[in-house]
Amino acid sequence: MQQAGTATISFTTSWNTNVEMNPFATGTSSLEADAPDVLEGASVAGGASCGDDDSGGFGYRRAIQVLAAFPGGTLHLVYVLVAPSAFHAGATLPLDWQSAFAVVGLVDPATEAFTQEGMLTPGELHLDAASTVDGEPVSGTITAQFLNDVPVP
Repeated sequence: MQQAGTATISFTTSWNTNVEMNPFATGTSSLEADAPDVLEGASVAGGASCGDDDSGGFGYRRAIQVLAAFPGGTLHLVYVLVAPSAFHAGATLPLDWQSAFAVVGLVDPATEAFTQEGMLTPGELHLDAASTVDGEPVSGTITAQFLNDVPVP
């Protein structure tokens, strides 16, 4: 992995919306990236969802999903997992694989296949709101370096 650039993300959603499977219907987001040859520019539309996740071998975590549409129709998913003890309003968490970590991938709208593009680290997640009550707000920002899975030419 190598550093490819930076990413800034904001999101607003509600708790337990990840069961809906349509982040565009359950929240809003924006993603701006400056990672040449990987992801550049600003999203033209964005959605968000949040809830519990105990899949993927990382243990029980809080999960935030940000789905961002870019010009030309590409969809990029930012998937953030947060330790339950760290998930609270006002928290600023390092993207350090302990408190929180984030992966970024390209989503094929036709097949819903996910292809990992990289990770967001080092950086931080700030939670403005972080309720675990159904329908209550979850919002925040992410600022981080974008580490690319594929060497940049």
